[in-house]
Amino acid sequence: MTHYRISDLNRALELDPQASDASAYLNLLMRERADLREMPQEHRKDIATTPPPPPPPLAPPGGEDATPRRIRFSGPVRIAKLIRRVAPDYPPVAKRERVQGTVRFAVTIDESGYVRAIQLVSGHPLLVPEGIAAVRQWVYLPALLNREPIEVTIPAEVNFVLPAGGPGI
Repeated sequence: MTHYRISDLNRALELDPQASDASAYLNLLMRERADLREMPQEHRKDIATTPPPPPPPLAPPGGEDATPRRIRFSGPVRIAKLIRRVAPDYPPVAKRERVQGTVRFAVTIDESGYVRAIQLVSGHPLLVPEGIAAVRQWVYLPALLNREPIEVTIPAEVNFVLPAGGPGI
């Protein structure tokens, strides 16, 4: 399990101010910490010191629009199908704090059916690292276009649900 500390993320941004992953995680952690504060002045201080979220990605070179284009095809299409799903480990801190929910990703599947890239869409910061660790192990039946395997980006969700009962679980 990966743990992110605010001090580590600040250091990462000192080394590389353009580190968008560090900036995004720092933004999430600072806002989560602010929401846990009991004193309003502590909440305001945390929000005031929270760095802005990373900027959106730049448009591709040549001034082209980053909007996906439609493609035409004349043969059969098969979408990627999940054939090996690995369940995530429940983070102990999230379990203790009774945090549950769904973590959503945009997952790029290569021509062999393996996860090549994972982009966080939404989810609780305490659940994200274990969600990523699980999705990295997933295997798909590759997507086909005109009977040829292709790389695709598809949505993926990891659900974290605690069993019913008290905090001693």
